[in-house]
Amino acid sequence: MRPALRAPLPAPLPAAFAEAERLEMDRPDLALAAYRRLGADERFAALASSRVARCLANLGRVQEAIGVWRSLADSYPDDRDPHGRPYGIVAAIQAGDTTGLLEQIINRRWELSADQAEHFVAQLGGSGAEAYLDRFRFARELAPAFRPAVGAGKTPITLVRLYEETLLRHDTLTIAERREFYRIITCESARLGRLVDQILSFASNGES
Repeated sequence: MRPALRAPLPAPLPAAFAEAERLEMDRPDLALAAYRRLGADERFAALASSRVARCLANLGRVQEAIGVWRSLADSYPDDRDPHGRPYGIVAAIQAGDTTGLLEQIINRRWELSADQAEHFVAQLGGSGAEAYLDRFRFARELAPAFRPAVGAGKTPITLVRLYEETLLRHDTLTIAERREFYRIITCESARLGRLVDQILSFASNGES
């Protein structure tokens, strides 16, 4: 399953792309020439390069295809393919240049959706991959349980901010009014603290 779409292509694709794609199955040589012409437009250079590499592979020119993938990863690492995946990842994997790629993904070199990051980490494997995948699975399992607590936490935060701003902005409040506001802030802060403790306790039990 491909990762979810995250970014559109930079511009509407010319009809020539669709025509070249139709040629790929039966006449990859003609499709190759068409993609090379399309690559002259800088707006579509990255996509055209990926299609050139694909055609070269279909023609059995594997080493040339690897060279194109490698150049694509180096020249357009942050451009995205039609599925929203960075060429810095996709092209590097196709070229077999995966050294350090897992670490870059884990360190958020690219903005990826959770599905994309999980997909690539699972595909790359290696040291650290399993622990990172465990974090994805754990976060997915916890998300439904955290939603009520997060929603409940908004009320005390809003009240604390409201009464705090009132105390700071109004010098005419009586001592009794100030005491009541401090009491509300203290109560809501304690309530928020209990919610945080519940979340941390739940997370701790889930990790054990």
